[in-house]
Amino acid sequence: MVLGGLSAFTWRSRSATFGGALSLFLAAATVWVLAAAAEHMAPTIAGKVLASKLQYLGILTLPAASVCMILGYLSLEKWWRPFLTLAIPAVVIGFGLVVSNDIHYWVWSEIELDSSGLIPMLILSHGPAFWMINIVCHAEMFFAFALFFVYSLKNWRVESALVCFGFSAPWIANLLYVSGLSPIANLDMTPFGLIVTGVCFAISFHSVGSIFSTVNLVHRDIIESIADLILVVDERKEILSANRSARELLAEHPLPAHIDVLLAHHPQLHNYLQGGLQSDDQDVEVEMGGITKTFDIKAVHPEDANRGNRGNRMTVYVLRDATSQRAFQSDLNRHRQQLRQVIDIIPHPIYARDAQGVFLLANDSYSRDYGFSGEEMYGRTVDDLYRNPNEADQINADDRRVMKTLQSSTTEELYKNGNGESRIYKTTKVPFIYDDSAPAGIVAMSIDVTQERERESQLNVLATTDPLTNLANRRDFQRVLDKSLARAMKSGHRIALLSLDLDHFKMVNDNYGHPVGDEVLRQVAERLRDNLRSGDHIEGLPAASHQVTVSRHGGDEFMVLLPNVAASIDAARVARRLIVAFEDPFQVGSDLLQLGVSIGIAVSPDDGKTSETLLRRCDQALTNVKRVLRGSFEFYNAELSAVEERRHALEQALRRALDRDEFTMHYQPIFDTQTSALCGAEALLRWESAELGIVAPDEFIPVAEESGVVVRVGEVVLRSVCEQIAHWRIQGYLVPTISVNLSARQLVDLDFREQVEQVFRSTGVQGSDIEFELTEGSMLAESRRVDETLDWLRGIGASLALDDFGTGYSSLSHIRRFSFQRLKIDRSFVLGLGVSCEDEQLVRGVIAFAHQLNIATVAEGVETEQQLQILKDEGCNSAQGYLLGHPESPDLFERLLEVGEQVS
Repeated sequence: MVLGGLSAFTWRSRSATFGGALSLFLAAATVWVLAAAAEHMAPTIAGKVLASKLQYLGILTLPAASVCMILGYLSLEKWWRPFLTLAIPAVVIGFGLVVSNDIHYWVWSEIELDSSGLIPMLILSHGPAFWMINIVCHAEMFFAFALFFVYSLKNWRVESALVCFGFSAPWIANLLYVSGLSPIANLDMTPFGLIVTGVCFAISFHSVGSIFSTVNLVHRDIIESIADLILVVDERKEILSANRSARELLAEHPLPAHIDVLLAHHPQLHNYLQGGLQSDDQDVEVEMGGITKTFDIKAVHPEDANRGNRGNRMTVYVLRDATSQRAFQSDLNRHRQQLRQVIDIIPHPIYARDAQGVFLLANDSYSRDYGFSGEEMYGRTVDDLYRNPNEADQINADDRRVMKTLQSSTTEELYKNGNGESRIYKTTKVPFIYDDSAPAGIVAMSIDVTQERERESQLNVLATTDPLTNLANRRDFQRVLDKSLARAMKSGHRIALLSLDLDHFKMVNDNYGHPVGDEVLRQVAERLRDNLRSGDHIEGLPAASHQVTVSRHGGDEFMVLLPNVAASIDAARVARRLIVAFEDPFQVGSDLLQLGVSIGIAVSPDDGKTSETLLRRCDQALTNVKRVLRGSFEFYNAELSAVEERRHALEQALRRALDRDEFTMHYQPIFDTQTSALCGAEALLRWESAELGIVAPDEFIPVAEESGVVVRVGEVVLRSVCEQIAHWRIQGYLVPTISVNLSARQLVDLDFREQVEQVFRSTGVQGSDIEFELTEGSMLAESRRVDETLDWLRGIGASLALDDFGTGYSSLSHIRRFSFQRLKIDRSFVLGLGVSCEDEQLVRGVIAFAHQLNIATVAEGVETEQQLQILKDEGCNSAQGYLLGHPESPDLFERLLEVGEQVS
């Protein structure tokens, strides 16, 4: 009954540290004692055995509870979990062995009743499980005793001796029983020792107390779970109690204990509790878990706790972890200093103001302008800085607009500094959330863009002005022209565009050098400005439309825009005046240079309503006047320009035709005039454009020559012919020599040889399979490259034919120089055979001349039997023409190869 009462009392006033374990210990002891009493009092063996089994529940539980109690008392709760992991299974297994002993007899194997004494007792023969249970229980009890004894030596108290006696009491009682010194024979005194143990433990541990009983707090669990460290210290500087968080800080020693023992490793906290640090809300640094933490410490003197302890007043110290807060404050201060250093380094004014216009920060670049330092700007307002109220009101209004809309604002304004110097500042203001509980302010940065705007102005001049002549450049002229055309469309007046080109200006650069040419161009620009005046317009129109614009478009090409003309005759009058102005020579140093000017004129809206059309037709008029009569002017002529437009369209279509594969090859047969046998064929290019339809070779070949497209076209022709020859040979046909026309541009093209080699290599065709036809015009230039190309063609076995002989600049030196194998008599002479004696004599002379040089002759354009007969009689080697065969597609020409067709 004593142990049960102590257990109930301890449970009601339990401490979260070890009170629960003590209550469990006392409860286990109560079970043991009651079961032992029941065993002695039971009249039957079955009752005694049942009581013995129940007694083992207390025997197994009590040692484990004693270890937990001591661990809690010594503030070693961290060992509870690993210990209970072993103890609970041991208790369960041990009690299970006891309960099931009737099956296996491992705890006790034989049971006898001894009635010789005053009290009948059971005589048990113990099995192996008994000794195992016995060893485990004694080991736990000894471990608890040794642990308490070792820790108690550091701070020995009366309570410590009482606990040690409590541990010894059961062993002493058991020793009396074993030695036979029990007052009652065969009576086990161990339960009586447990009663002594329970009383000693209850008195000793309850006298130590805890923070909760000392301060008389009701909500013990709540305080125990508080993260702040709570210490109860009396006047003797002994720590009476500590919550769980505080016990991690203290040395592993039972409470109460002096601060010298518990806080030996925490000097700052020790000095504070000792009284060395007198101020409240003091920060102390404490090392916990290898990490130094900062705690904010406060002292509380609870009246309830001290009311009954007048002789030993207690103080409760609350330590709150302020490590993160202090680190944050330190980082904040450091960041503020860094921010101050950063913004002071920035050369642009930076500042921030709150919703009332009070400065929150300002860097040196801003504050210096007002005679303050950055720190002195704090707390000032805009009104303190500006003498002019209007300026302050305008700035405040801009601030309020940004704060109200929460949208950034960028303005650019002109300011004058104290020296009267004008500067342009670009200021960007954005909303500034400096406090969640306060309305937004503004933060701003101003950048001095004075030099930038000056550079932009200079760049604009460079972008719109020709650097050599200071006239408008092509880009600016296009802009002015577009505006003038738009104005003309609205008002219905005319504008005139003049395109000027200096005659023979290339000769100046070639003979005198480019510096002289540049000086001439500058004088040309000056002369144009002097001879163009604002009177060249219609009076009564807006002044903006009166400006005559002169532009240099590049090289020696100039453009003049007359924004208002009454009629075309006004543009002609200006053109004549300019031509007369250029009759005077230009003087560069000691040299006098005579240069004329050619002018093309286009008038809107007659010649075009867009700038692109007007510029193109003005250039077409200039091209026409340069072709017909330099040093004059000419208006755009639709009929003449139609030819140029046709040539332009042909050139563009030619380039697209190469990508679209619009070219085809036809082959016109060449026959031997004596045997009528097929002896060759001429490859003729045909073009059917997707845009222009069928285009005659006489029309597109000159355009291809002039534009340079003929080089790519020639490569297409050669590849197509060689691939066709290879195809015919695969079919088993005997293919004669095929003639391919060669242009002058191909002769000087650097890639021509590589192209020919690549085509021959890919198709298997050899040079002897091809005859290259050249016109006399392609050889007029005394070019070393032409000679080298023709020598190379002869070297690879290709034969050369002189086409259209007699129509060009016929020269015997060309025939001797290039060693042609054949001369082709032009169709214009063949058509006169049988009609004109002069043509017959000319043809006869050409054939005789060729035979003297061992050169074969071919007559082109044979259309009548009479013409063919005369050529036979004169000894012409071969002929071609509609009489003998039209140019045919490869499939139709293949029939000649099949049947070996002859002519009579």
